[in-house]
Amino acid sequence: MDFLEEIKKLNDEELKKVISEKVENLESESLELNPDSNIIGYHLNYNPDDYRITDFDDEITFGFDVSCFNSGYIRKGCRIVYGFCYDNIGIVSNNGCYYDIDTDDYLYEFCKFIKDKEVSDEFDLFDYMLEFIRNYLGLIKTKDRDDMFKMIWRGYRTYFPPSVEHTFSSFKGQGNGMCTEYSLMAQNILELFDIDSSLIIGKVSEEGEREEFHAFNIISFVDSESGEEVEFLIDFANCTEVFDINFNTIGYSPYVIDLTNYSDEEIDDFINNGGHISSDDFDYIIFGDNLVLLGYESKRDYYIPDDIIDFGGIVVDEKVRVNKRIQR
Repeated sequence: MDFLEEIKKLNDEELKKVISEKVENLESESLELNPDSNIIGYHLNYNPDDYRITDFDDEITFGFDVSCFNSGYIRKGCRIVYGFCYDNIGIVSNNGCYYDIDTDDYLYEFCKFIKDKEVSDEFDLFDYMLEFIRNYLGLIKTKDRDDMFKMIWRGYRTYFPPSVEHTFSSFKGQGNGMCTEYSLMAQNILELFDIDSSLIIGKVSEEGEREEFHAFNIISFVDSESGEEVEFLIDFANCTEVFDINFNTIGYSPYVIDLTNYSDEEIDDFINNGGHISSDDFDYIIFGDNLVLLGYESKRDYYIPDDIIDFGGIVVDEKVRVNKRIQR
C-alpha cells in the first residue's frame, strides 16, 4: 500500500495535487482500456429510440446492449444507466434511471479520512472504505431515489429533457445510494490505491430469496503480508455485519469471495458465458481481541446473466464487456 504511505506525509495542498495528477493518469488509462463507450449498464435513453424487435417462434422479443464489465478507473463524463422499463408492445427506455459522473471529490475526502488511520492490510482498507462510502452517501434516507430523478411526461411514451441533469453528486448525503453507487466509489478508490478492480453489472441470489440485479467488483492485488497476488469478488453494498459478543451490530465489512480456488477456465466462464461464483454467507463476531467468522448454511450466488430478465420476453442481443483487464 505504497500510495497510503505516500499521502500520510502530505499536507492538504500537497494531497490535492498528488490526487489530481494521479486521477489524470488514471483517466488516460481508462480511455485506453474502455475506448468505445461512455456508458456503464443498459444502453438505453430516457426516450425509447434504442431497441430492436425480433420475432422468435411467433413470440415478439426485443433486445438491447448492456455494458456489464468495466475495468479500471471510471472517469468523469461516463454515464451509469441502472434501470429500465418496458411495455407489452416493446417500448423500452431507461425511465430516467441514469446519472452522469460529475465529481470525484470523494477521492480527496477519503484520502483525508484514511491518512491518519492505522491500516494493517488491504482488508483493513476495505473496511474503512465501506465506512466512508456509507457516510458519504448518507445513512438516513432524506429523498426517494425515484423522486430525485423523476422525469416529466411529454406524451406518447416520451419525456421532456430533464431541467436539472441527473448526476452522481446528487446522491451525496441523501441516504438513497444503492449498489451501483457503492461499486462505482469503491472501484475508483481501489484504483487510486493501486488495486486493480473491475465493476460488474450482474445478479446475486441468496437461498430462499428472489434473485436481483446487482453491481459488485472483482479485484486483484499483491497481498501486503504474503507477497502473493490474490483475487477476490468483493461486494460493498450487500455487506456483512460485525457483532459483539451480545450480538449487537458494531460495524460492517464488505462481503468477499476468495477466487484462488477457481480455475482460469471457471473465471473466464463467469465473465463470458454466464458461469456462477458461489460461497457461504457469513457475518463476523468479536470475541475479545479475535474476529471470528460466523458462517450460515445459506449461500450467495453471483453471475452475469445471458438474459436481462427472466420473464416478459426480454433478451439481450449483445453484451458489451469492455476490455477485460483481470488476468490470472
